[in-house]
Amino acid sequence: MQNCVRRFATSFTVKPRQCSYSVSPRTWPVWRIETKRNILASVFALLAVAPAMMRGQTPPTPPPAVDGMSCTNVANGGPVVCTAKAWDNSLSYSVYSAGQSQPPTWIYLGKIPSSAGQIPIEGSPSCTSPSYASGQVVCGVRGTDNAFYAVAFNPTSPSSPTWVPLGGIYISDPSCSADLSDSNVFCAGAGQDSQLYITEFTVGGKIPGPTGIGGVDVEGTPSCVPNPSAIQTVICTVKGGESGLHTVIFGPGYWSTKPGGKWQFLGGWVEGSPSCATAQDGSNQVICGVRGAESALHAVEFNPASMATGQSTPVWQGFASPVPVDGNPSCANLNGWPGTSSPVICSIRGTDSNLYSFAVDPSIGTFGIQQVIPSTPMQGDPACASPGNGTQQAVCALKTTGQVNFIVAQP
Repeated sequence: MQNCVRRFATSFTVKPRQCSYSVSPRTWPVWRIETKRNILASVFALLAVAPAMMRGQTPPTPPPAVDGMSCTNVANGGPVVCTAKAWDNSLSYSVYSAGQSQPPTWIYLGKIPSSAGQIPIEGSPSCTSPSYASGQVVCGVRGTDNAFYAVAFNPTSPSSPTWVPLGGIYISDPSCSADLSDSNVFCAGAGQDSQLYITEFTVGGKIPGPTGIGGVDVEGTPSCVPNPSAIQTVICTVKGGESGLHTVIFGPGYWSTKPGGKWQFLGGWVEGSPSCATAQDGSNQVICGVRGAESALHAVEFNPASMATGQSTPVWQGFASPVPVDGNPSCANLNGWPGTSSPVICSIRGTDSNLYSFAVDPSIGTFGIQQVIPSTPMQGDPACASPGNGTQQAVCALKTTGQVNFIVAQP
C-alpha cells in the first residue's frame, strides 16, 4: 500500500492494478479522497487571503522571495524599498527602516492584470524612483508572456498599484532607471534577436513601443543608470556575445545622432551580468561591477562622454576576496560621503554563501573590503541601494533560507 500512496501523491492517473498491495485494493479510493481534501483545503486557504491581496494589503503570511529582488531609494532622500518576486509569481515589496535585520512586512502588489486574466511574473524586477512621480517607486517586470510591464506604487501609502504594459518580447529581465532630470523612466532588455531594446515612458503618459539598438549580441541582463553628463539620457551596459562589456547612451534625440549614441567597447572577459552606478561627485564617472571568468569581482570605471569622443579610456580594477565569488553583483553609490568623492560600493555572494562588498572611489581608486556573514547561508544575488540620507552606506537585501535579511554594507 505504501507504494500506491507515494504514486497517488504525484499523479492521478495511477490505476489500482499498477500497484502492489499489502491490503485489499478496495482501500485505495480512501487515499484519493484524502488527496482531494488536501487540495481543496489549499484552494480555500488561498481564497481567504485573496481579498486582502486585491486591496494591496499584507497577506496573513508574508511571502518570502523565491527569485530575484531589486532595491531602490525613494527620490529626494526617501527610504530604501526592496521589491521581490513572491512564492506565487506575484510582486511584493518591503520598506527598510534603520536597524532592521528583516523586512517587518511584505506588501502584496499582485500579478500583472490583463484582459485575459492575471499574468504571472517571470524572473527579477528592476526598480527606480523618479522625482516626478511624487514619492512613487516604478518597477519593470517581465511576464510569462515575455513582454515587459511597469508597476508604480507609493510605498509609504499602500493602495492599488498602477500597472502599464511596455510591450516587446524579451529573453532577459528588465533594467530600469530614471534619468537625472527625472522626466522619464527607461526600461531595457534583450529581445528575441539578442539585441538591446529600450522603452522610454512616464507613468500615466503615452507608452511608445521599444526602440531597438542593434550592433551587439546581448547576453544576460543589461544595467542602466542615469547619465551624469547628459541629464535626459541613461547609460546601458551589457555583456556581449564575445564576453566583453559594451555601453551605450540612450535618450531623446541621442541614439545614433551623437558620438555617445553608438556602442562603446569597455573590454573585459566576464561572466554573468554587470551592475552599474553613477558617481555623484561631478566626475561624470560610471562604475560597473561584474564577475570575471576566474570567479573574482572586477569593476570598470569610465566617463561615457569623454570616452565617446576618444578623450578617455575605461579603467579596470580587480578585487581579491578570501573565496571565489558567484552570481551577479549589485552596485550602489554611497550618498553623503565626506569631501568631494562619491564612492560606489559593489556587493556579491561568495562561494561560502557570505556577502563580500568592495568600494571604488573615482578619485583614489579601490579601497575597503567587507565580509558579512548572514545568520543563515545566503542564496542568490544581493539587491543593494543607498538610503540617500547621508548615511554613507548601502542596504542590501539577501535571500536566505525561507526569508529575506537586510544587511548594511559599508567600506
